[in-house]
Amino acid sequence: QACGLEGSPESALKWIGSLKENYILIFDNADVLSPAALEGYFPTGMRGNILITSRNSAMMTLTSLRNSLEVIEMEEMEAIELLLKASCL
Repeated sequence: QACGLEGSPESALKWIGSLKENYILIFDNADVLSPAALEGYFPTGMRGNILITSRNSAMMTLTSLRNSLEVIEMEEMEAIELLLKASCL
């Protein structure tokens, strides 16, 4: 509530969408929801990046093939390196 949020998911999405800075929103283990249901949690605006990790291959429909990457199980250091590379850091 320090940012004027009402405590609802809708107010949080509205606040995130209004940010003037770049941000990253991570949906980790998004295995249960359908792609359409998950998309309901995407904020509006063009400043952010969304990272989705899921075992549900249908989630790839939320992005272009160029922006999707299928990976196998990896060690923690490999995962960190992949995240940094994908973030251009």
